[in-house]
Amino acid sequence: MGLQGIIMNFFMAQKVEMGILPILRPATDTSAKRGEYYGHPKMDNWRCYPVINEVNPMANKPEITAKLWTVSEGLTSVRF
Repeated sequence: MGLQGIIMNFFMAQKVEMGILPILRPATDTSAKRGEYYGHPKMDNWRCYPVINEVNPMANKPEITAKLWTVSEGLTSVRF
């Protein structure tokens, strides 16, 4: 990784411990409710501790989610 990569990594990336928090919080927080979306509050959900956020409007479009589901099943060879 060159100097440009190091600089971009500093601004764009985060440590694994911080990156996993949006998954751990709803899994372990007893006050979390079904359907809530947790993400980082700054930089388009990239950094800081997770809070309840609004879901991207694309995630609420049935035709988009159905296509994603089908492609995911095809790539993983797992059917649900």
